[in-house]
Amino acid sequence: MVAIPFIISRIYAGDALLLANITVVFYFGSLIANFGLLKFMPLSRPGQVYLILQLSRVLVLYLIWYEPSMTWLWIAAAFWGFNMGVTNTMSRVMIQEIAEPAFRARLMSVFTLGLMSASPYGIFGAWHRHRSVWRTQCLDPRHAGLDYDFLLRL
Repeated sequence: MVAIPFIISRIYAGDALLLANITVVFYFGSLIANFGLLKFMPLSRPGQVYLILQLSRVLVLYLIWYEPSMTWLWIAAAFWGFNMGVTNTMSRVMIQEIAEPAFRARLMSVFTLGLMSASPYGIFGAWHRHRSVWRTQCLDPRHAGLDYDFLLRL
């Protein structure tokens, strides 16, 4: 979701209204995912669902990379939100299920700390890889995190 404002402003030359609309579509996809999980939980294979959705996120990023029409961008944002809603919930559910009750809160705090500290490392990695581009021209937001996103998924 961090890349969306850059994509809207630099690739689509959009304004605040377009950014607001794409953000609403993204969070609507996440909302649908959470209501769907409420209906279908517990899943028989949560790890498999998690991995499939993590890998399918690459398809969404490649779709955005090719600068689709506005309709396809809205569809990609909705699927990206759905994807994030399921994967965020499933990762927390799986951690809570495997943790012993006495250590569940500690494990969840370390897990949350890991999620929160991953963003600065990703930003540093993108800056380090493209530091020569920063001096000469604006960084294309579609390229900044794709390689690191792929490496994190391995």
